[in-house]
Amino acid sequence: MKSYYFLFCLFFFVGSFGYSQNDLEEIEKEIKLYYKALKEEDYDSRLNYFHPKVFEVLSKKELRDEMMKVFSNKEIKFEFLGLDIISVSDIIFYDGKKYALVHDLTKLKMTFVDFIDKPIEETEIFLGLVKENLESKYENRKASISSDTASIIVSKKEYSFVIYEEHIGWKILEYNMSLKNVFEEIIPSYVRLKLKIK
Repeated sequence: MKSYYFLFCLFFFVGSFGYSQNDLEEIEKEIKLYYKALKEEDYDSRLNYFHPKVFEVLSKKELRDEMMKVFSNKEIKFEFLGLDIISVSDIIFYDGKKYALVHDLTKLKMTFVDFIDKPIEETEIFLGLVKENLESKYENRKASISSDTASIIVSKKEYSFVIYEEHIGWKILEYNMSLKNVFEEIIPSYVRLKLKIK
């Protein structure tokens, strides 16, 4: 996979901080529209929020196909229940762009179709194992079980970057270090340092 690196010199780039009420309202609106697209399984609208550099690693078609594969899964039905924005950082103005870090809480319902008609005791054991696995693997996730509906509701606290560039508008980058090279190119080290993200 191709590696990406940016060199930033503080002699040429100056950062400043803060935000206007308009900026904050814009960020909250864009985040909610992004998750609305996710909830409605509107893959194209969601992909429109991806930064173009993401598509240098995985094409838009590949990402769309992966999304469709997840949501067309016949064994697990996914349903997004809601989004709460916990906080928005100060906006950092750097090299003509705007950056902010959004901390949010999303709720996702997973229904395990094969267990809907199974004995409730069997369903409880299975859901318990799934819950334990989710919470042990991801420390920022909490799960609650509904044996009657063979489902689990997962609450996830996550961070996302919002980036504004004049020629492409607002873009959203979920904090995912599996795309570390792209992440480091899109978010300059100066910005990551100020937002306390490695």
